[in-house]
Amino acid sequence: MSRMCTGFGWDVDGDLLAIITLNSSYITLWDANTGKRTQVDTGLRDPMSCVKWSKTGSVLAVGTTRGNLAIYNHSTAK
Repeated sequence: MSRMCTGFGWDVDGDLLAIITLNSSYITLWDANTGKRTQVDTGLRDPMSCVKWSKTGSVLAVGTTRGNLAIYNHSTAK
């Protein structure tokens, strides 16, 4: 099922694209080098509204419309 993209962002190296979609608690990570797509469950119940990679490392922050925040470290997959 396709969902409308509500936000996206490239990691610092330009290798990973993080995509958030409407009415989903999952972040889609697309690896530009391999073409592999991974789904990460944030556990957030509110609609995600923003996504931002750290300027160093592989840490991703996702915020919701109600002010909640999820942090994901791609290196550790946690």
